[in-house]
Amino acid sequence: MFLRTTIIFFILISNLYAEKFENCKWDNMNEISCVEIIGHISNNSQYSRSGINKIIINKKQIEEIGAVDLIDVLKTIPDINITQSGPKGQQASMFMRGTGSNHTLVMINGIAINDQSTTQGLHDFGVDFVQTIQQIEVYPGSSATHFGTNAIGGAVNIILTGDYKDSLSLATDNSANYEFFGNKAFIYDDSSLNIKIGSVQNETISARGNKSDEKDGLKNYSTNINYEKFFNENLRFYNTVYLRQTKAEYDNSNTNQTGYEGDNKMGSLQFGLENQIDTQKANYIFYYNVYDRKYDERGTIDKYESEVLGIKYDLSRMINEKISFGAGSEYKYDWGYFDNKGSYEASTRGHFDNFALYGNLGWNIFENSNISLFGRGDKHKQTGTNNTYKLNFEHGFEKFNLGISYMTGLRNPTLYEMFGTDNWGYSGNRNLRPEKSNTYEIYSKIIFNKNLNLTLRAFRSNIQNNISISKSNLKTRSFVG
Repeated sequence: MFLRTTIIFFILISNLYAEKFENCKWDNMNEISCVEIIGHISNNSQYSRSGINKIIINKKQIEEIGAVDLIDVLKTIPDINITQSGPKGQQASMFMRGTGSNHTLVMINGIAINDQSTTQGLHDFGVDFVQTIQQIEVYPGSSATHFGTNAIGGAVNIILTGDYKDSLSLATDNSANYEFFGNKAFIYDDSSLNIKIGSVQNETISARGNKSDEKDGLKNYSTNINYEKFFNENLRFYNTVYLRQTKAEYDNSNTNQTGYEGDNKMGSLQFGLENQIDTQKANYIFYYNVYDRKYDERGTIDKYESEVLGIKYDLSRMINEKISFGAGSEYKYDWGYFDNKGSYEASTRGHFDNFALYGNLGWNIFENSNISLFGRGDKHKQTGTNNTYKLNFEHGFEKFNLGISYMTGLRNPTLYEMFGTDNWGYSGNRNLRPEKSNTYEIYSKIIFNKNLNLTLRAFRSNIQNNISISKSNLKTRSFVG
């Protein structure tokens, strides 16, 4: 239970400025052709020497935007388009670089959290609120070699680390609408504990957008616990617990009244051991994610559940001043359960596992030139072995950088696509092949000063074996472009 009060805290917000001009379109062959000219005041978007394009939004910037949920932050970033079916808490999808919403990988602390029980492994950005988020990282462009399946269009990484400043805030306009955030830190000689709690409650306008007096409600609760312990100057243990629950009301197409209620729960548990000696760092990570979604329409409850258990090892090392090396492996097991009570009442379940090996090599060929190579191999129980790779070259001049990249991508079918069922009579297809992509990109970054730069980027992406659900024949089909 969260306390309510009539005390109002007024916060002055300054908006970040971002301007985007893009021309992107799909053709009938599952190809995307884009030319972008991006002008924005920022110093946090750059290609690193590893060849990874990364945009960082820290806690201070999130507050300056005045963001309530993750959507408010992502809308300010070039390369991203957001659609939402209604007010806060309603279904929201993100489209990166013209690709489908199912082509964006979402992570917490570098660990994938896409819900395998959703129709296409989509992440519902409408249920993510920012009260307990410390930092957001966005990776535009195909990132399969870096992070794995689903990252054909790009990736979003939510950082949940400790914030060691005690704080408490509460904002409300009446008893039905409020935002709450609390942060408590405990610091010891060789360890620390941080607890964050956040809550948002809104009685919003109808999701149908009409003039009806009917309101749709939203309740969101989130808890983030971080613990770390230093055994010595080289060895660190860390642990993250993240719990989130969003309850929202949705309208159907036949009435002005509330159609059904959704209860979306998600939990993530991570344990890590980091060992760093000189220029070499190794990470051992264990993680467990669980999802529980229920939709209640007049007492008829549909359930969608999934779990993932995984272990990951990362190694990075600077061999010398010119050469860097990285490698790792990851094993994960996914399990899903689908229970529908509609006209086609059915309950199904399924599981699969995946083992991956990956590596990268960075080489500063000349003083201002570098080349990066990335490779990853995934062995999936249902789809077999699939490889992805990336090649990036970049040269820095006095006032601008020029680079070129070629990268491939991969999206394996989800649990739902293979084993799921719905109220329309849909049943999964276990013979689906993975989606694959290849992308060509050339980019230039002109630096005017430390706060102002202009990035120009042109790219072309091709996607094969596009997986879609057809209601006409109630089957999942795989198309070859």
